[in-house]
Amino acid sequence: MGTLSVDIVDDSFSKKSSSAYKLSILLGMDRLSYLVYDNNLKPLVLKSYQLGQKVGAKSILEIELKKIFSADKKLKHDYGAVNLAIVNTKSTLVPDSLYVETEKKAYLEKMIELQENDNVKVDHLSTIEANNIFAINKGLLYQLVGYFPNIHVHHVFTPLLLGYQKIAASLATKKVFVNVISGFVQVVHFDGENLVFNNSFEYKSSKDFIYYVLLVLNQFKLKPEEVHLSISGHVMEDSEVYHLLYRYVRHLDMVEVPTHFKVGKKFTNIPHHFYFDLYSLQLCG
Repeated sequence: MGTLSVDIVDDSFSKKSSSAYKLSILLGMDRLSYLVYDNNLKPLVLKSYQLGQKVGAKSILEIELKKIFSADKKLKHDYGAVNLAIVNTKSTLVPDSLYVETEKKAYLEKMIELQENDNVKVDHLSTIEANNIFAINKGLLYQLVGYFPNIHVHHVFTPLLLGYQKIAASLATKKVFVNVISGFVQVVHFDGENLVFNNSFEYKSSKDFIYYVLLVLNQFKLKPEEVHLSISGHVMEDSEVYHLLYRYVRHLDMVEVPTHFKVGKKFTNIPHHFYFDLYSLQLCG
């Protein structure tokens, strides 16, 4: 079973009230994290399991999930709503103006090689006027529905884009976000509430990381010494990536927990930017 690296339970959590709570889950090939919160948007439970080396085989991931769901009692409750975001590279964003529902599989096939057991799903991002088309393994989807019949499955880029948009919409300047997850760096550029650019790059070293970020800044003529850039995902301020990025980008910060969440004392000493995608799943409904 995966290693439990974060385990926070607020004193106000009550099993009897679980039907009034909401559950958000983030599932990747190397991590499973989940958040339970109440109707007042107060986080009650935050747990994160490291799955060790990337469990590349789908069957291994299903076995790991079975172990976690069998052992973790908090995952056995009947929650009022369950949102899950799958972390993979099998997605593409299509504007509303170009999107045709019957062609959703064709859009994705132009970008990636779909497997026979892939199920193609779509997240409609109404505020961005775009559709995030993604694939998830049918067997894995069936397993998840077995655990939570009321589950809604999304792609991780959906909550990230919606979360970033809320931040960018409140600013008068152009804004760039960088998210780090599972060996990939996602670079997102907003001008106010309008999405200008979104792409994901695989990186092997800190130099690769910086190259892709600066490439996007250069593409849109954004001066590194002037642009405001926020980081989410698994990056620490004492990391090589952060220090190298700070050499070029002067206005650099970590994304905070969304302001609409009412964080209690037990949640104050964790790096909230690690879980911005998880927090932002609340925006998916």
